[in-house]
Amino acid sequence: MKQPIAIALLVALALAGCKKAESLSFCEGMSPEGKTVNCGTEFSQGDLSAVITSKEPFGVSTLRVTVLEKKKFKDEAVKSFDVEVKADESMKAFDLSFYNDGEYRVTVSGKENSVIGENEIRIIDTY
Repeated sequence: MKQPIAIALLVALALAGCKKAESLSFCEGMSPEGKTVNCGTEFSQGDLSAVITSKEPFGVSTLRVTVLEKKKFKDEAVKSFDVEVKADESMKAFDLSFYNDGEYRVTVSGKENSVIGENEIRIIDTY
């Protein structure tokens, strides 16, 4: 009787360890072919590209981007802006600028303010 329980526990742990792919990526830019270039979660200060992807079309004409700086006790809103999209699109690249070092959370919301993608980024001062 212990063996089925152990197997079920192992399967549950294996499934819990699977992380779904991030739907919001940060990259140094886009190639002429539309592919992302040098993506990651740590960058030096400056401009970069963010790419949001969805399994389904966005279904709206604008997405809301919110940038929060991670603080010790509470995240602080840095900026919020809209990105124009086509309702039938499921991928969109847009520009982000970070000129202060720190850790940030970027959230992209779509239809009915539902979160389509969220990711964290670390900005470092390399000068």
